[in-house]
Amino acid sequence: MIIYTNATLETLSAEPCSCGQRTTKQRRLCRATVEKSPATSKYCSQRSQFLLSAFSALSALYCCICTTNINTKLLQDSAMITAKRLVLIILTCTLGSSVYLASCGSNLLTDSSQIVFPGSNVSYRNHVQPLFDLTCTFAGCHGNTNPAADISFTSYFGFINRTGLVIIGKAEQSLLVQILDPRFPASRLHPPSFQTRITQNQIDGVKTWIQEGARLN
Repeated sequence: MIIYTNATLETLSAEPCSCGQRTTKQRRLCRATVEKSPATSKYCSQRSQFLLSAFSALSALYCCICTTNINTKLLQDSAMITAKRLVLIILTCTLGSSVYLASCGSNLLTDSSQIVFPGSNVSYRNHVQPLFDLTCTFAGCHGNTNPAADISFTSYFGFINRTGLVIIGKAEQSLLVQILDPRFPASRLHPPSFQTRITQNQIDGVKTWIQEGARLN
């Protein structure tokens, strides 16, 4: 079994993450960044914005149709009625979809303790990436801006091909697990405050994900 020691980690250019040594202002900035863009909500938010924009455009179109003179030579009465009915149907469907997607906002994750991994069939999109988003994907840690050890956890392909970080089917030999699990020397790469942000369930969940193939599922 591979146990990563401090000497071994130096060869991987892994430097201690500064995520637990931020100032109060930086912590507030990190929390604000995480709350605005967790992986579990960004797609829902984008779709909501799109549909709400579409609703606004269709509303404007409907108003234009309603104010158009029915006797205009460009549109016959029957065509006008048909157009109005069509727009009303589209508006109803769009508004309903917007309300449904906007309701996703009440389920946004803003704290890592809200993420609970199942015992099997761990999902990268529903469990692993949200955990990374809420614990380490900010400046000074493993975000897109100057990521520690040049490893970014903002996306699957930002870390999956890094040698030794994830060894598919061998969770406890993976550097990622040894960094998360306080039983291993590699966990000391991060300040003690990092360990307070993750639970044993989450550590076990990441192990299960790796054992199950570390899939992009």
